[in-house]
Amino acid sequence: MAAVCSQRRIWLDRNFPPFYISINVPARQIHQDDFIETIKHSLERYDLLPELIKIEITERTAMTNVEKTLKTIQELQEYGVDIILDDFGIGYSSKSYLVQYPFNTIKIDKSFIQGLEYKNQKSICRALVAMGRNLGINVVAEGVETTEQYHYLCSIGCHKMQGYYFSRPTSVELVEKLF
Repeated sequence: MAAVCSQRRIWLDRNFPPFYISINVPARQIHQDDFIETIKHSLERYDLLPELIKIEITERTAMTNVEKTLKTIQELQEYGVDIILDDFGIGYSSKSYLVQYPFNTIKIDKSFIQGLEYKNQKSICRALVAMGRNLGINVVAEGVETTEQYHYLCSIGCHKMQGYYFSRPTSVELVEKLF
């Protein structure tokens, strides 16, 4: 967490735009007693606004120690950190988590995006985007690789995407060259 916040501070000091950084957090980390304090300390140490960091958890993490996970999510959100449900749609009860947990964003799993050439897959993807929008939850599509996928997702109102269509995973140095 400290390394991410340190890098974000460097970029802000160089007048990079205030984009957010998402951090995937495994269950063992989110359930540590000092997890919230670690995040707060890192943000305060590097003088960062909480909205510049987003925490991503999977449904599997949400299912582990439900009471502690929910408490942690709520405390982080009260502090100003958004919580993202990653790989949405592949779990057995994903929709129930949208009611139980106050997620700010859902990330549609790439398996739904990769199959967009099939009519049924398009219908499912459209329904997931509409569900998120109707619940007031931001929606991000993962695994966008083609122009066709990009245009279809735009056409159904999904305007936040990630995947090889935009960029492969990259180094700090390459990110800095973009700005």
